[in-house]
Amino acid sequence: MKTFQSLSAPGPSPPASGLAGKRFPKNPAAERSAPSAQDEKPLEPSRERRRFKRIFFSEKDNVIALFSFLGNNDLLIETAVLDLCETGIRLMAAKDGRTGLRAGDILLLREIIGAPPLSFLRNIRTQIRWVLNHQFLTHIGFGCEFLDMAPDGQEQLDEALINLRMGSENPS
Repeated sequence: MKTFQSLSAPGPSPPASGLAGKRFPKNPAAERSAPSAQDEKPLEPSRERRRFKRIFFSEKDNVIALFSFLGNNDLLIETAVLDLCETGIRLMAAKDGRTGLRAGDILLLREIIGAPPLSFLRNIRTQIRWVLNHQFLTHIGFGCEFLDMAPDGQEQLDEALINLRMGSENPS
């Protein structure tokens, strides 16, 4: 089991802000408009802003995507697939110092391994839309949008995602 260290610095607590013991004026408007139990409304569930529902993959699923930089087939980038939708894919890769991934880079999705319904996804141009690469993380997270996918490839992807969704809703 991994242990995590606190991000706070060791040693004494930082000095107090000097606000202790100070009096602050009351807000009469807040006192007048304090909500009663009758005024409280139940919280609404947050709405999904995405147009397409994602299919999530766990570490146990072991779904791997292999990428290369466009024009450089010698450097393969092995990534774990975190989720997938009709328009793109979210990934995680180990930091190895070779990749230098940046938003806007064009990558070629060479293949997806570990999810047979997605094996047709080969040699598809993608563009990195965002990268999460903090120094305290051991992996890089990034999201790619599919570019110029042929209509028949898009139909195959739509059908595969429908089948995967049905499978995840009805586990056997």
